Amino acid sequence: MPRKKKASVSQQFEGSFNVKNFEEAINQIEAEHQVPREEIENIIKSSFDKACRDTLNPFKAEGLEDIRTETIIDEKNGQISTYTLRDVKNEDDIEDDLLEVSLEEAQEKDKDIKVGDVLREKVDYKEFNYLFFRKVIQNIQQKIAEATKAALLSQYNDRVGQIISGVVEKCDNGFTTIAINKVSSIPQNTIPGEKFMVGDTVKVFLNGVSNGEGRDKSTQLLITRTSDKFLAKLFELEIPDIADGTVKIKSIVREPGVRSKVAVYSDSPEVDPTGACIGSDGKRIKDICTQLYNEKIDVIKYMESVPLYIAEALKPANVVGVVLNDETHKAIAVVRNEESKIAIGKRGVNVRLASRLVGYSIDIKEQDAAMAEHISYKSIEDIKRKLALERLDAEEERRLLEEDVEDEAEVVDEAIADETNYVEEVKEETPAVEEVKEVKEEPKKVEEVVEHVEITQKAKVSLAEIEKQIEEEKAKKSAPQPSYKKKKVEKVEEKEEVKEKVKPAPSAMPIYTQEELDEIEKEEEEEDYYDEDEYSEYDDDEYYEDK
Repeated sequence: MPRKKKASVSQQFEGSFNVKNFEEAINQIEAEHQVPREEIENIIKSSFDKACRDTLNPFKAEGLEDIRTETIIDEKNGQISTYTLRDVKNEDDIEDDLLEVSLEEAQEKDKDIKVGDVLREKVDYKEFNYLFFRKVIQNIQQKIAEATKAALLSQYNDRVGQIISGVVEKCDNGFTTIAINKVSSIPQNTIPGEKFMVGDTVKVFLNGVSNGEGRDKSTQLLITRTSDKFLAKLFELEIPDIADGTVKIKSIVREPGVRSKVAVYSDSPEVDPTGACIGSDGKRIKDICTQLYNEKIDVIKYMESVPLYIAEALKPANVVGVVLNDETHKAIAVVRNEESKIAIGKRGVNVRLASRLVGYSIDIKEQDAAMAEHISYKSIEDIKRKLALERLDAEEERRLLEEDVEDEAEVVDEAIADETNYVEEVKEETPAVEEVKEVKEEPKKVEEVVEHVEITQKAKVSLAEIEKQIEEEKAKKSAPQPSYKKKKVEKVEEKEEVKEKVKPAPSAMPIYTQEELDEIEKEEEEEDYYDEDEYSEYDDDEYYEDK
């Protein structure tokens, strides 16, 4: 049986199209790729323009402007028309015949055209071979892909790192296709063992938007259900205390579909972080587990102390002691007898997750085995007691420090208050400038008033006693002296003693006036005067030897 000849591409398309099919194709592209209708039509027009330019001017010279074209789509009549555009100029002004045409040549095709107008010439698609239409299709596909990527980026770029919902569109051989806002996406990772039905609503975590690189050139949403961030976002959605920041997630480790451990803490000592996450009767944590194909979730309290953190991470096993090696980041956890299986977990998942959570490689030992191997460990109770004492000491030190600061603040406040009061008092006592001027301009005359002072006290030393003392002093001075210098010194000392004795009491009435006393002292000096040569012979040691 002879085969039928395939119609050439040029016979399949002559510039017209089926309006109904065209409308359906536009709507499908708009729905699947989230590209607006106007943009799709512009893509089709620009694809025809580029294919025409490449066909009519395949050897385009560098640095020269390419042919100008314009494509028009008539959706009512089902026609696509492409026109070449050339400027009408005088014969002498033409520089490039691909972009310009003479007036005479242009009037042959349009009698009413004049210089300065644009000559539009319709392109006959029948003259093009199948390469032209292949270029059109390639251009449309490329531009639609770029528009799809731009639409997805603009719509979901701000939602990267969040949970979005989609509808299961297809399940085939373990691969699930999820439609998110009419965009089909296949999750990068799904929880092992979970199954969906077409039409199910599924929550996924948006990792990003593909850039069209790699094997799949199309732009897609990168979604997953196995990321630790996905579990963290579920906690934010289901637990209000985490959403408002009262309870915070420190770390998450997870084996999707099997078990997860979530370490939480709160800055407020009045809040129980684990209780807030579990909820009344465990309702909050159960709702999260249901969305993760009944994955088991352990909510533990984050502890700054590594031994206590290990004890929390190994729950539901009861840890009685821990041995740490900070250099190798290895630890030995001693649990109660017959609880090693609980600490290790099914297929080692519990101790494996605990090690990842704490950052230490953990080895499990029961109490009897630890004693048999002579393992010396710190008791959890002793560690808690020690931390409690350190916390009390820190609080006491902080309290004392606050009291010292308050006392210093009070002293400073008092000093400032005293200084302020002093300044105010000085201001009040200091006269104004105008008052000072008045005082300078009109000084007051001060009259000296001499008051008469009546002496009521009697003299304590009589005149006779003073004269007697003077006579005694004269008798002493008349005695022979061994040397002039010695005599002079004794004389000065005696004078001072006399002055001290003669000096009247502050309250006694003076007997002599100051002039009389000066005169007496002058007479005494004249009487005491002697000639140094007169007594020089007594200064010689030979004098005393001869005697």
